[in-house]
Amino acid sequence: MEYIWKDLFVFGSEVKTVSDAVHLYNWNFSNLKNAFEEGGVLHGKKNVYLFASFEPKLVEINGRFEIVYPPVIVAVVSLTPPSDKIAKFCATDSIDIYLMEEMNMDWVPFIPPAYNNNQGSKSTFHIFMLRCTQPRGELMHPNVEQAKRSEYWLPYLNGPVWKEIEKDTVIDIHYPADPAEFVDAKLKNGVICVNQKDTFKDFIKKNVIKSKEANQEAKKELTEKYDSAYKGMWFYKFYPVRTPDTPNVSNFKAGFINSCYPSADEVF
Repeated sequence: MEYIWKDLFVFGSEVKTVSDAVHLYNWNFSNLKNAFEEGGVLHGKKNVYLFASFEPKLVEINGRFEIVYPPVIVAVVSLTPPSDKIAKFCATDSIDIYLMEEMNMDWVPFIPPAYNNNQGSKSTFHIFMLRCTQPRGELMHPNVEQAKRSEYWLPYLNGPVWKEIEKDTVIDIHYPADPAEFVDAKLKNGVICVNQKDTFKDFIKKNVIKSKEANQEAKKELTEKYDSAYKGMWFYKFYPVRTPDTPNVSNFKAGFINSCYPSADEVF
């Protein structure tokens, strides 16, 4: 578990030169391992989702200042996967959102060595790693366009976004803005009789009001659903621990995760 970062997709390391810099040291995450043990913040949690990125740091090594690229791991405690999307940041400051499957990404169960003989199903395990399903050999030799596309990838957090809620709760009612106008047209075309005009007009108004109320209620329920799921998430950020063989980055810890996520609840 202390070296699990090697099995994670480290966001930002798609390009080989960066990947080599990240893997230059044998970074140790024994603090993450301890978090899963009894008394740790992740012990006994139903589902934990892990993803990694890196944070360049200027540190002193043997009397000289050098830039190192330590990986950092974010653990998300959530009943459901925190995201099924990847965000791509463009030079124009725009953000494009892709489904993970489009970018060859997936939440893969972490299988402890004791289960390497294929024991257990996916539902047996409660730790999931965000990994690239594309063969690493292909990933490490991208053409210029691939490198440009992947350089700004970040995990995207599914949150209570009003635009998504609006889209999910739209009720299509095909009538003009003025119900009276609609009724007059039906009268003119002989669809309804003169003595049915007022009754039909009341029917239209009542159904418009009823549909609007149903739409608002659905919107409220979805908002509560998204809010509940979001509020139930906990975010923990882990930096490598100091070892004799790795640079000391303990003075550079920060709660910031990325532009698509909130700050971590705790940093280790």
